[in-house]
Amino acid sequence: MRSFANLFLLLFLADGSLSLLDELASLLFPVVPLSGFRNLVANAVILLSIPLYFSLGIDRRLPKRLFLPLILFVFGAPISAWFFPSLSKVQGYGLLTAAAQIALGTFLLHRRNKKSEAPLTLPREIFDAQYFSLKNTLTFAGVNLFVLPVFLVTLALFLANAYVTAYTSGFMKVEPGGLYMIERSYKRGDRTIRLASMIHIGEKKYYEDVARLVVSGRTLVLAEGVT
Repeated sequence: MRSFANLFLLLFLADGSLSLLDELASLLFPVVPLSGFRNLVANAVILLSIPLYFSLGIDRRLPKRLFLPLILFVFGAPISAWFFPSLSKVQGYGLLTAAAQIALGTFLLHRRNKKSEAPLTLPREIFDAQYFSLKNTLTFAGVNLFVLPVFLVTLALFLANAYVTAYTSGFMKVEPGGLYMIERSYKRGDRTIRLASMIHIGEKKYYEDVARLVVSGRTLVLAEGVT
């Protein structure tokens, strides 16, 4: 368990460092060679955080004050930008998130390992204590009766948004406030194509508003599949 926990810690810091370098490089170069490796490490951190989280309820030796904030950051950072779309529009948000990841990991490890010779990993003496505690497991299970359902619903909606956004090329989004259809305008010379995406099950008022779109000049409106 010590090796597994230390692997997570090292990958968490590596992910933050790669993300920081990638964000800085993206300011200078149109194509960043680190992006693919960055995504690989980030996915590894996410995969490791799942069994590590449940291990907190089994192995009482794992320091919760260290791992809970890190695991919360792993899932909270991407979901927060989805929960609050205005964050993704903040200039340098990715850079700030990467810096926050490094700062959080370094701070928590420094506070936990002030006297350790290996400041980036957990010392061996922590794992000399008793492995299992019924009280720890019951408390963890009791808390997750409330926390886990909320998290799973939020994660399902977040993944649904990622899927429909990719599948519809960004014309449809699933957000906490509901399902949103994106409108875009394309121009070439004096000609304009306005794409008002819609779903074929909706409120009557929405379609009435679409039918009253303000148009001028020589305009062709194609209402595909709408009756």
